[in-house]
Amino acid sequence: MTRPSVKSTAIRVAALTITFLIGCVVTYVFHRVYVRFEEVATGSIRMQSGGWGSIHAYRASDGVNLNFERRYFPSAEDATKAFEEVLGASNKILSREFVRDRDGKSVVGERVFALFPADDGREWPMMVCLDGNKLYEISSTSVRHILIFEKKHRRY
Repeated sequence: MTRPSVKSTAIRVAALTITFLIGCVVTYVFHRVYVRFEEVATGSIRMQSGGWGSIHAYRASDGVNLNFERRYFPSAEDATKAFEEVLGASNKILSREFVRDRDGKSVVGERVFALFPADDGREWPMMVCLDGNKLYEISSTSVRHILIFEKKHRRY
């Protein structure tokens, strides 16, 4: 049995290193292109106005955190009041559009993208949607992730 030469060992180590690096790059690109969300926490919400709901925390496959809140109110008026209170805390409204029913015939609410103040002084993007007596909020550090999550989980 012959011993492998230093040159052949070096070639094998280099090939292994290159294969590992290619695998890391492909995995990174895959997770950036095909974002998946894993639920990491959940809780319930009770509000003074008689509203109730749930909050869900997600971690995207590329490491970005995202929060989703779903709130239900006894009436559309209570939901509208809560919607205006949430928007009152925003620094800047980026976009605003009407939400129509599933048939697309009548307007049932509004969808707003806004920037909210964060504890560290930066601004935090959030999508707030009013749909009849329901209020949805999706917040993250990434507008891209908000849009991806909304597209995958939109119920209005």
